[in-house]
Amino acid sequence: MQVNFDAIVVGSGPGGGITANYLAKSGLSVLVLEAGMNVEHDITKEYTSEEMLQKYKYGGLTTTIGTANINYVEGSCVGGGSEINSGLYHRTPKSVLDYWRDHLNFSSSKDEMSKLFSEIEKYLSISLMPTDHMPEASLKLKIGSSHLGVDCVEVPRWYQENNGIIEKTTISKSYLRDAIDCGAILKSNSKAVKIFKDKSNWVVESLSTSSFSSAKEHNQKLNMKTSIFKAKYLFICGGVMSSCELLRKSKINKKSGSQVYLHPTAKIVSMFENELFQSSVGVPVHQVKQWSPKVSLGSSIGKKPHLGLSLLSNLEAFENLSDSYDKMAIYYASISGGVGKIQRFPHNQFLLNYKLSNEDYHYLRFGLLRLSQILFAAGAKKNFLVSNDGFSYKTYEQLELFLNNRSLRNLDLMTIHLMGGNSFNIDGICNEFGEVKGYKNLYIQDASLLPTSLGVNPQGTIMALVARNMEKFTNEAI
Repeated sequence: MQVNFDAIVVGSGPGGGITANYLAKSGLSVLVLEAGMNVEHDITKEYTSEEMLQKYKYGGLTTTIGTANINYVEGSCVGGGSEINSGLYHRTPKSVLDYWRDHLNFSSSKDEMSKLFSEIEKYLSISLMPTDHMPEASLKLKIGSSHLGVDCVEVPRWYQENNGIIEKTTISKSYLRDAIDCGAILKSNSKAVKIFKDKSNWVVESLSTSSFSSAKEHNQKLNMKTSIFKAKYLFICGGVMSSCELLRKSKINKKSGSQVYLHPTAKIVSMFENELFQSSVGVPVHQVKQWSPKVSLGSSIGKKPHLGLSLLSNLEAFENLSDSYDKMAIYYASISGGVGKIQRFPHNQFLLNYKLSNEDYHYLRFGLLRLSQILFAAGAKKNFLVSNDGFSYKTYEQLELFLNNRSLRNLDLMTIHLMGGNSFNIDGICNEFGEVKGYKNLYIQDASLLPTSLGVNPQGTIMALVARNMEKFTNEAI
């Protein structure tokens, strides 16, 4: 079956949702292809294996290869990464935007970007969390930092409060929903596997067993495994791994997937004397940015399943988890170092080869030591380093001695932030507005467009950058 549209958007996350929103509001016929499921909100219980299978690419079982084995997750559902993260929001750091302007020919001024950020923040109701919904684990970081004279900031979040209940705002509830209301058609469970040019149109081949879902037609069945769609404009917004994979498989650019950046993150589980009040929202919002962008410290979601995964290498702590989990919380030290390259293997498998330098490990060590100081100052009685060594300690000095005599390559590293691979820069794959060089009407509008590591959660940057690019597109191309 073949269907023609003005524009096709591959992916429905922060980049794809905003892209579809601008296109649909401009009066274009728009198809959004999403490889993942359209998961109804509040149907699947949070932090369960069922949720992992429904919302995460490969069920969350993804890791890098190379000198550093870093576990990472990518959203694979309608709404993309916005559906699986904490909803914490950062503007692009000034130092990063300055670097882009000075070295990468980024043309937007400070005022232009500030206006875009403000519009997004208003639309998504981004604000600080109410104090009565604040997890105590988050406040512990603030308390410990205060005792040591360390600058600790409270990070805003995209959420809405309805009748006293806090609900995270996501792309599927905002930009994408409005795009559908304006006529965009969403096809979930439909993975774009190949793209090519046919005269003046782009052709997308997708594998699907799903159905169309739109504001007007919810039950129009498309019982087929392969679908062919055509459009004048094509926007690739599938996230770093998926977007690079699609370009490589389609032989668009063999350099796609080079210069990928992560925020490698090491964790500590901290045990306190008393039970910690864990809000039903469960999202810590305090972070230490004093040493950013090199090192950032913060608190993570500390539900029982997350604690269990973090303590697997510490048999003693794991066996006593049922009795102690309500006194425990997870904290992290994150760096902006390293660089990766997506490599193709037999059977069309694409893996991320990532390398960390000795300097990167130095910053990880620094971050873990500073984090431990803060936690002990906040009243921690015992800390558990998340590593293959299963190490626990009751003093800063014990951790310092341990790190001096052990390889940091035993740390159990993870990340939730993937950036780059289709970067805009002078020698990059795209121009600064996301158009793929050498290919008319083909655009990249997702995290893979970012040319450097940010040192903060990238979703605010992705949304502002895509909004900027789509404003230009709708003003000039339509």
